[in-house]
Amino acid sequence: MPVTKWDDYLLHQNFSTLDKIQSDGTNAFERSLIVCVSPDGKLQLDISVFIYPNRKITDVGIGIRYGNTQRSMFISRPMDPENDRDDFRLGPFHAKIVEPMKRWQIDLAENDYGIGCSLKMEGRSAPWEAGDWVAMSKDFYQAVVCQALRFSGTITFESKEYSVNGCVGVKDRSWGIRPGAGPSIESEAPITPALAMENWIAAHFQNYSFNLIGTVMNPAVVGKEMEFFVSNIVSDDGTVMPLGDVHHRVEFLEPFEKHREYTKEEFLLKDPAGKKRHLVIRPISRPFSLFAMGWFHGMLGKDFGGFHMEGNQLDASKPAPLGDERWLNQHRVCECQLDGDKGVAFVESIFCQLPDWKYKPTW
Repeated sequence: MPVTKWDDYLLHQNFSTLDKIQSDGTNAFERSLIVCVSPDGKLQLDISVFIYPNRKITDVGIGIRYGNTQRSMFISRPMDPENDRDDFRLGPFHAKIVEPMKRWQIDLAENDYGIGCSLKMEGRSAPWEAGDWVAMSKDFYQAVVCQALRFSGTITFESKEYSVNGCVGVKDRSWGIRPGAGPSIESEAPITPALAMENWIAAHFQNYSFNLIGTVMNPAVVGKEMEFFVSNIVSDDGTVMPLGDVHHRVEFLEPFEKHREYTKEEFLLKDPAGKKRHLVIRPISRPFSLFAMGWFHGMLGKDFGGFHMEGNQLDASKPAPLGDERWLNQHRVCECQLDGDKGVAFVESIFCQLPDWKYKPTW
């Protein structure tokens, strides 16, 4: 139980030093997943910073898609308990929490993988709690806090620099227990036949942001109809309006039996006054792959025995065939309308890859 500078703060939640968490399981984690998108859909950057207190590992995934090409990096090293809470340095990557829940500085210096950045990330409004999520078993539990973001600075892609002034996005700040077995925290991907559909929508409009996180289970696997949704509208002054009674319908790229790529999603919701709210989203970008950043195939939380860094490149120009693990979890930039208001959205989507699965709309 080493004592660190964090133990001087009055924020302990158990009878131990701050490095000792409630669970002694190896799959305990904390993360910040940060997404930055351009309103025209040409540019997207994803960054995931993970720490695994019981594995004593810190890792980061960085990916940039420009047009149809995605370049990504994954960096891992032993955890630094003194600094890996607000100041993350992994090789050429450096992220600093300048002001909690308000501002980050993120830099990726020159490297061999053709990407870089110098970003200032600022919260658009106050963060909101998406809730405590328990999926199917005690082995998957996490608390989720989300926040709409604005960006300034630059991104470098294949030696060319692009401004991100005017880009928007979202931060997912999560902690808890993730599924896993063997040497890695996610060597078993949480994308199983039991999952029919998953959506995470973070949309930006002129004076507010819209959020939706939802999971639809596959009744053929779990034995009954099960859906979980949380949604809201967050005004720039921090006012949160919860939305409920969520219904959905999705249009897919044909042929459906070969792809699970959507061309349009619609959601019908109700506000506290009973007024119906209608959201429509259409993709304006090719998909972005989390797999390329180290997710879902035995990289996250793995002990490489010291510092480790690698990178790759993906072509996103063509629809992925059914079951291609690189594209099971897709991030896309979408144009959207909420009751006629026009905006831009980051959308994460997962659809069941079983050949005989049929999507069932609810309105």
